[in-house]
Amino acid sequence: MDKYEASAKELLKSSFISTFLYTNEKGKKRLTIRAWRWISIITINLLFFLSFFIDFQFLEGTLNGSRLLGFHLIDPFTALEIFAGEHHIHTNVIIGSVTLIVFYFLVGGKAYCSWVCPYGLLSEIGEYIHMKLVRKKIIKERKFNPNIRFFFWIAFLAGAGLDGYLVFEVINPIGIVSRFVSPINPMESHFSQP
Repeated sequence: MDKYEASAKELLKSSFISTFLYTNEKGKKRLTIRAWRWISIITINLLFFLSFFIDFQFLEGTLNGSRLLGFHLIDPFTALEIFAGEHHIHTNVIIGSVTLIVFYFLVGGKAYCSWVCPYGLLSEIGEYIHMKLVRKKIIKERKFNPNIRFFFWIAFLAGAGLDGYLVFEVINPIGIVSRFVSPINPMESHFSQP
């Protein structure tokens, strides 16, 4: 049993809500790392929402491409899709992608999924439900080879190259949730400037 399976089994022994609080040595209730991550996710996505609906202009765009106080940030895979589709890349896309790559290198690649992405929050809820259903033998546990993602990366980049359209962004769950929160197209509004 690996570390993930052990922690997942521990989560099943407690209620979902109890994973957000713990009692310290002095008997005081404190928020867990999970609670702080959820607060971070909700706050960041609320900033996207407020930027769009009340023209707050602090954090604009979506999680695929945005501006933080006017500084461009763009998902590296989205940047590759833009390059494959347009056969050239904009300066803002390069700056935004390199910024995030450096951030991922310094902080850790999973920091985005854990502390920013709303899909991470939804997948935690889904995983909890999934584990409950497996334990009750309503569904079976399946093993998935994560290396299949490389095939999909190549397929989506090839699709963008052949079609000139960001093919993956149509079905990207992160983009869908992000566009639901902040319904603008960041590729048109922020990155298409000459």
